Amino acid sequence: MRGKPTQTDPSPERRLAAILAAGIEGYSQLTRDDDDRAHRRVSQELDRLRSAVTLASGTIFSFAGDSMMAEFTSATEALKCALRVQAASAGRMVRAAEPIRFRMAVNAGEILAGKRHVGGAAINLAASLARIAPPGGIALPSTLHDQIRHAVPVPADPGPHTIAIYAP
Repeated sequence: MRGKPTQTDPSPERRLAAILAAGIEGYSQLTRDDDDRAHRRVSQELDRLRSAVTLASGTIFSFAGDSMMAEFTSATEALKCALRVQAASAGRMVRAAEPIRFRMAVNAGEILAGKRHVGGAAINLAASLARIAPPGGIALPSTLHDQIRHAVPVPADPGPHTIAIYAP
């Protein structure tokens, strides 16, 4: 039920933020044969991701199943964190029979931060971009790439739908 905010449900704070969205590619397929083993492996990768976000001064605001969303004060720092995570993960997965790969995205824009929920178009777009990023890659809007490409000198391929793709 929608209504006016009350004393216990104040209006959300609007602020600018960089969002890092990450999800594990093929999670359902990983759990098909041995879901206990898959759960342990996925948990280890998500723990590594959580540590990397924390070390990069990001704040995780959503964690569910095989996905995570984090807020950063800088799109450059969010992208650098994503690049570090993807590079480290690729190194670990070289010899894995069933590699675990993240699909990631970085976006920046206005978010709405309430007491129990963080939302907004910037978050929705980050989540959508993560779903179309290549396994082991990072997607971001090309407008954001244009703004930070000099701070993060990593080659990116212009992808479809006006996005830039950082592929492994």
